[in-house]
Amino acid sequence: MNLYETNETMKMLGYQYPTRLLCGEGVAVEDFHNLLAAHRERGKSSVFEIGMDAFMLGYIYGIRSERSKKKRQSVKA
Repeated sequence: MNLYETNETMKMLGYQYPTRLLCGEGVAVEDFHNLLAAHRERGKSSVFEIGMDAFMLGYIYGIRSERSKKKRQSVKA
């Protein structure tokens, strides 16, 4: 069974498109690498702490995306 078909939460995650943000020349690649580097410099290796910071980084990108959509919609109107 595919991981992203396990339950409703995983299905919801499976519909997201992290590859455009975190792969190749994605806009969040540098930010994500900076996040990991900061944790390494401080000797932090907690998957939970890194995961929470990665979640918040994703949240920030989500807010930026929504603001960008609203701004485009208001310009069209």
